[in-house]
Amino acid sequence: CFLQNQMVPNLNRLQSTGFLKLSLPLILEVTFVIVEWIFILPIAYLLGDWLELGLLGIWIALALDEVVRGINLYLRWKSKRWQIKSKHLNQHIHASSN
Repeated sequence: CFLQNQMVPNLNRLQSTGFLKLSLPLILEVTFVIVEWIFILPIAYLLGDWLELGLLGIWIALALDEVVRGINLYLRWKSKRWQIKSKHLNQHIHASSN
């Protein structure tokens, strides 16, 4: 999906600054499973079955999931907290190399 192609490089950037402690594949897998069961599945059921939108409702739920993930990543990026962690990581790397 287009948004996932945009999110993975941004997650890599956040991970390289030290803001994300876990490995990227683990983050993506755990996040997807949690979001899928808590967010996508109920909304897909609501839109697809209860509102009788069928497959279109499921696709809308998937699109909403991508939007929520994108907003979450954007807010983390805009918070600039990763810059603080990056400075600490760089200081630690330079201190250990001396």
